[in-house]
Amino acid sequence: MPTLSSLSHLSTDRQFTLKELMWATTAVACLLAYAGRLGGNSINLGIAYASFATGSGIAFGVASRNLKDALFWSFLTTLLVYMAVAGGRLPSAAVGYGWGIVGALPGAINGIRFPKSLWLGSVLSAFLGLCGFTWCMRWLGQPLDSSVAFDLACALVVAALLRPFIQFLQWFETQSRQPRIVLAAWLTLSIVIGNLLVPIVAGVQR
Repeated sequence: MPTLSSLSHLSTDRQFTLKELMWATTAVACLLAYAGRLGGNSINLGIAYASFATGSGIAFGVASRNLKDALFWSFLTTLLVYMAVAGGRLPSAAVGYGWGIVGALPGAINGIRFPKSLWLGSVLSAFLGLCGFTWCMRWLGQPLDSSVAFDLACALVVAALLRPFIQFLQWFETQSRQPRIVLAAWLTLSIVIGNLLVPIVAGVQR
């Protein structure tokens, strides 16, 4: 029979610490400030990306009975892709939406580590990312011509690299004993800072 003190300790363990809340709040504030300066089609793109991540996470999560990991990693990778793509100079709007699928599908399946093999997982991730990207292009009426060839090649590479990237982050999460919310905050802030430094370092107008 659990005592009152043990229940109190259990409740405390499930609460966020001040440090974790600070990281999460800072990351969200920076993300909102960054998204606010993008304008244009970024809001619609963000809604679509969130839908892709939700659908992919639920589909693979239910199939694997690991909804937590599938949703978390699908949302995290999709968010990182969104921050890298939104506001950039893309060949067409279809390419922007296609990149959302590249983040969502591989993110979900790699989050549940299916298949277990790193190499097979990378191959499957690349296949899903490329198929999803190509399907989105065709569905939105974007010709698969030279104007999107670079993005197609990059989608294949990025989707393949998501497996070792996510596996490394899962290992780091275990070793550092940092909650996932802090890990997500670090990654979010690094992308925001990187994007803000691009115009300064390279003279590129985002």
